[in-house]
Parts: sequence; structure tokens; C-alpha cells
Amino acid sequence: MAAREDEIVIRPAVVGDVPAIVALINSAAEYGLMLPRSVAQAYETVREYVVAVDGDAVVGCCALSVVGAGAAEITGLAVDASQRGAGLGRRLVEACVDDARRLGVGRVMALTFERGFFERLGFAAMDSGKLPEKLWAQSVRCAKVGAEHGRQEVAMLRVLDGVAGSGEATAEMTAALEYRVPFVMKRVGKRGDGNV
Repeated sequence: MAAREDEIVIRPAVVGDVPAIVALINSAAEYGLMLPRSVAQAYETVREYVVAVDGDAVVGCCALSVVGAGAAEITGLAVDASQRGAGLGRRLVEACVDDARRLGVGRVMALTFERGFFERLGFAAMDSGKLPEKLWAQSVRCAKVGAEHGRQEVAMLRVLDGVAGSGEATAEMTAALEYRVPFVMKRVGKRGDGNV
């Protein structure tokens, strides 16, 4: 049974949350909803995550990964089956969007099989060809996973009003992404699964 919304706290993740984060994400990955994460990957990115906590139990997670000057990606959104449909996913994404605002990031992207969910949160479908290379490479991998489960992935974008750099990609953003992509691709090649 889903807990009442006011009983669940959204807070930044701590290292003790990593096993629960991995379990939530990998459970969703079994159904082709996202790519799996390793424990090592979760520890490396734990500072990007917010978690939903019901008592002592982590029942949801979501991360904001900055991919360049003015752009970030929503990743690792997963909610325990017992809590689905109670608005927890919305709260987790909004916590990440709030973090993007705090960081001065004006464009938040998501690669998702749940287009309607993200549209209700103010995201709009975008041409996946306009994705930064790191996200495009991930999109290709996710599309293969989705095809195995009869799903089609969509690239979504939410432009945050009142945040500098929320318009079209700036030269600074492009340069930052060009610098980051070779490093990311090198790490992808070492790990083999593409999750950074």
C-alpha cells in the first residue's frame, strides 16, 4: 500500500542509500524501463541523486547529471512498485529540476519511455539528433533495450524560465560538451555498459 505523500521525505542521497538505489534501478531495468547500474557506478554518482524515504526505507530515486554548461539530464528515476501512482515520481523529478535551477542549469533533458509522464511535468519531445553526443550514445543503447520490450524511447526537454542560458545551446555549452564527450566515451569503453 502506498504511503501518504506527506509521510515520504525527499532528500539528497547518502552513501548508505546506494544498495537501495541500485536495487530500485535494476528492478526497473529488468522490465526494460532503463539501463541497469552497478554498485560502483552508484557510489561514483551518489551526489547526483535524491531519494524518497518512507520511514527507513528508500522507495524512490532520481538523479540530475550535469552534461555541460547550461544542460543537465534526469537519470535513474525509479519508484518502488508499492509507491507507483502516488505522485512520487513527479516529486523526485521536481526535486531534480529545483536542483538544476539552484545550479544555474537552464535546460533539463530526459531520455524516457514514459513520454506522457514527462509532458505533464512541462517537458516537450525534442529531436534526438540535437542531443549532446553523450546522451545520444546512451539513447542508442536504451533504444535497443526498449525495442526488446516493445517500447520506443523519446528525448524530452524542459527549458527553465528565468535561468540564464535556458535558450539555445551557447558556444560555451557546446565547447563543454565537446570536451566531455571523449572522456565519457573512453570510460564507456572500459566499462562496457555505457552508464557513467
